[in-house]
Amino acid sequence: MADQATAEVHHLPSLAVCSGFSPEAHLTRPLMAWLHQLDQAGCCLGGIDTGAFLLAATGLLKHERVALHWESLPAFRERFPGIDTTDELYELGERRFSCAGGAAAMDMALEVIARRHGAKLAIDVSEQLIHDRIRTRSDQQRMALVKRLGTHNRRVVEAVALMEQNLEEPLPLTR
Repeated sequence: MADQATAEVHHLPSLAVCSGFSPEAHLTRPLMAWLHQLDQAGCCLGGIDTGAFLLAATGLLKHERVALHWESLPAFRERFPGIDTTDELYELGERRFSCAGGAAAMDMALEVIARRHGAKLAIDVSEQLIHDRIRTRSDQQRMALVKRLGTHNRRVVEAVALMEQNLEEPLPLTR
């Protein structure tokens, strides 16, 4: 729960921008100005999944690599073609961070804890959160297709993989 208006907050060490669907619908000039003020004051800014859309629209993700949820990646790449993106779980830069949202935010936070305070504390926090393993940034966002489909039939798995890779322009039936 927010306990201050953005206009009252001037000094933050870091800020995670969170958003839902249609993130740019909530982007206002006062919000953009506030984010720029925080950046100029040295605040470390990050986007949790679609929160990255707001930072990118504000111009604060130039020269950054951005991690987003696999469902958000195509729209982000289309809207911001000049920004390097990844489908990895998270990215931790010097003054920017981003993640795929959901459990990836927890994995990213655990990595920050490990870097700042050691692996032992990160493991202890992970256990407290009932998070059975700390994923690295390069772990896959999605379950393997074989697991998602519940089959090992090579032809079915290959067919679904082809369909997923060609959602924008469906493949002809004769292939």
